[in-house]
Amino acid sequence: MGEWIVPVACGLGVAPLVRRMVAARTTPPRLTSAATATAAVLVSIAASAPGLVAAVVLSALVAPAVALWHIDLRLRVLPDAIVLPCYPLIGGMLITAAVATGDGDAALRASGASALSLAAYAAMAACGGIGCGDVKLAGLLGLALGWIGWGTAFTAIVLAFAAAAVPALVALVSRREGTIAFGPPMLLGALAATWWA
Repeated sequence: MGEWIVPVACGLGVAPLVRRMVAARTTPPRLTSAATATAAVLVSIAASAPGLVAAVVLSALVAPAVALWHIDLRLRVLPDAIVLPCYPLIGGMLITAAVATGDGDAALRASGASALSLAAYAAMAACGGIGCGDVKLAGLLGLALGWIGWGTAFTAIVLAFAAAAVPALVALVSRREGTIAFGPPMLLGALAATWWA
């Protein structure tokens, strides 16, 4: 039961934060409430991550992740104002954890996974497949998931593209024009990879 204490405590502060983030992007009240409820559920899921450090880090990402999910679906944008501040937040948490636990290898792995994720998504963005916001989010997710393991970070990328294939096929069959929000599949892939870790 002890490993649940910190994530659940983090969850107590998630609701108002998500509400502010999502409402700032002119989201209808019903969607803001849905985002808040989703965040509360995801905090509990984050508690099942392997290890206390991973659970705390993923819990810290719940509020921005849910806000990004809803904003990207509505506006097709992943705001820098939400993504970029998470880098020093998560990086600082992982450095602190590495010093406290003496697990420097995990911190280096997280940094490496972040760099490789950034490079991979940047290459895809250069081909016009995704946007710069997706690239920045990829680096952040690589940083958080890399602490758990290389396999988790890689699995998240594979699952993201698998999840994105569904709306892409629907758009193709229905001949709908416009871009596909890639942020939600990325976040869904990260969540599924954490479950499997």
